[in-house]
Amino acid sequence: MTYSIVDIRKTDTCLKNSIINGINQSTKSIPAIVLYDELGLQYYEKVTYLKEYYLTEAEIDILKNKADQISDYIPEGSSLIELGSGALRKTRLLLDSIEKQKKKVIYYALDLMEGELKRTLSSLGKFQYVKLVGLWGVYEDGIDYASNLPGDSHKTILWMGSSIGNFNRDEAANFVKTIQDKAMNPGDLFLIGIDRRKNPDKITAAYNDPKGINAKFIMNGLNHVNAIFDQPIFDSNNFEHVTMYNDDVGRHEAYCKVKNDTTLEFKESKDNPKTIIKLNKNELINIGYSHKYNKAETDALFDFSLLSYMESWTDSQSLYDLHLVYKSPFHFTRKFDSHK
Repeated sequence: MTYSIVDIRKTDTCLKNSIINGINQSTKSIPAIVLYDELGLQYYEKVTYLKEYYLTEAEIDILKNKADQISDYIPEGSSLIELGSGALRKTRLLLDSIEKQKKKVIYYALDLMEGELKRTLSSLGKFQYVKLVGLWGVYEDGIDYASNLPGDSHKTILWMGSSIGNFNRDEAANFVKTIQDKAMNPGDLFLIGIDRRKNPDKITAAYNDPKGINAKFIMNGLNHVNAIFDQPIFDSNNFEHVTMYNDDVGRHEAYCKVKNDTTLEFKESKDNPKTIIKLNKNELINIGYSHKYNKAETDALFDFSLLSYMESWTDSQSLYDLHLVYKSPFHFTRKFDSHK
């Protein structure tokens, strides 16, 4: 399969500072981006094949049945930019539909790791009408890249897998609003996957598989922190994977729990001063959220972001939605308390 990869990394994420500052708070956290090194992406791909992890199968169910309808909205000559492209087995269903319609488009797959981009793009079949380009960078890099595409090029932003759930609701609304402001012109489309609120037991099971793959995915984040600092900060044997569903706020929460009292030492570097952080037995470090949305929360998200509904599709079990929204020249917002 012919493709090209563009290195667009230029965003200074201040990741080391974010890690230290997050652990140094009374309510401790580590940015979820540490989960997605090359090994983490491979663990996550395994998670998506688990029968308990209904999100991927629900999205595939929608795309198997509705990809032709979705691609009907995508004009000839469009640029498709996917934020966090992952394994591409869902996206391929949409690309196959576009290919079948003989529409010439450019598909840009954005992901964090060059090796994974090469692996996943090379796994796609041969396309005559779809041109493939890998974008190596983070979300912010991808948004900047999309904003600099030719102004007369129609764009469709793809953000699937309910990745929006990794942001708290205010962060999610502001992020989607930023995409609309910076990367979209009137008439451009945004296809976004959002997991619904539902039975807490079903949600909990999705992130606590009996094979322990979710746990390996989360715990690998600590090893990635060690690699980022090039120091043995965390002894992963002194931590365990703990999760819970917070029904009040509608989110699943993943933590690393301290087994025994320990001290983390971040050595002095050109980026950071020496920092020592004491952790107590049973203390929790949050390393990921997965927010779920009801209809009012979804409407509030799009109203805040000044995006208008085109169409929505749900899976056969009504667990999950794909929403197609667009940027219109004018947008009349309704007020929702959750995003004031």
